[in-house]
Amino acid sequence: MFLEEEKQLLKMLTVEVVNLIERKQLNSARESDELECDQFYIQKHDLVFKKYEECVTTYRFIKDKVYQKLLV
Repeated sequence: MFLEEEKQLLKMLTVEVVNLIERKQLNSARESDELECDQFYIQKHDLVFKKYEECVTTYRFIKDKVYQKLLV
């Protein structure tokens, strides 16, 4: 009887350990996905900011040209 209870407890513990390992692997995968997602948004933000800077530079260039034409 005692041996049967030990086997049952061992089986339950094994299931718990397997669940914990799977949960840890799932969390690790989720953290990896979140990191990739963060990096993607940082890259997108950098790209958008770069485009914004290009637009501002172009706008200022055109504005200066127009201003120079008006002065002449």
